[in-house]
Amino acid sequence: MINTPTLRRANPWWWSAELIDADEKIKACEAAKIKYDPKLRHQIEYDFEPDNTVVYTMRGSRQVGKTTMIKLQIRDFLKRNVNSWNIFYYSFDLAGTPKNVADIISRYLEMSAAYRNVKERTYLFLDEITSVDDWQKAIKFLIDGAQLKHCTILATGSQAAIPE
Repeated sequence: MINTPTLRRANPWWWSAELIDADEKIKACEAAKIKYDPKLRHQIEYDFEPDNTVVYTMRGSRQVGKTTMIKLQIRDFLKRNVNSWNIFYYSFDLAGTPKNVADIISRYLEMSAAYRNVKERTYLFLDEITSVDDWQKAIKFLIDGAQLKHCTILATGSQAAIPE
């Protein structure tokens, strides 16, 4: 089972919304001489009717900006005063199994229950989740168990190479 300090380190804005600006991806984006704001970031819809679950998947080559796009979206939500506990980020590079994925998300939902605004949508950013074989089984399990009602999920993954 994932421990609380690990989740807190991955989500520093739970302590203070301003900490998103200390994120390495945000700092690198701000320091870049050429600024690029991906169109996709503004085309993804995050708010829907209550009680439904929406899952987006985004795949692309390594180092093209998927994580940076996520962090920029988190910063936008925080600037719009979305409750910081309604925003979850985790990099699943080393998660291992669908059970680990389900455990990590369940642990977040348990530990944040007292702080999240359950009347507002919860946003889960599951970075590099496609590195876990059959990760979608964990998401289906949580949806079927009604644990992800009123959630929008953005799941990302890298492609090492494009098939010929």
